[in-house]
Amino acid sequence: MKRIFIIGLLFLYAFTLYSQSNIRYYFKTLDIQDGLSQNTVNAILQDKQGFMWFGTKDGLNRFDGLSFRILSKDTTKN
Repeated sequence: MKRIFIIGLLFLYAFTLYSQSNIRYYFKTLDIQDGLSQNTVNAILQDKQGFMWFGTKDGLNRFDGLSFRILSKDTTKN
């Protein structure tokens, strides 16, 4: 019984070591110098194509990973 308990503890220990992978997250601050229309962002969404959408008072800002495209009331008129 003691042997089973020790084997179980070793298994749990090995499982916790495996679950603590070395995932590194990368954060970058985006602001008006990067092309964002305004520094105050009210909403953020990522769509199925991978675009990041930022909602500001100046309109929607679509970020493709390199640059912004700003969709405001003026640019959406037909």
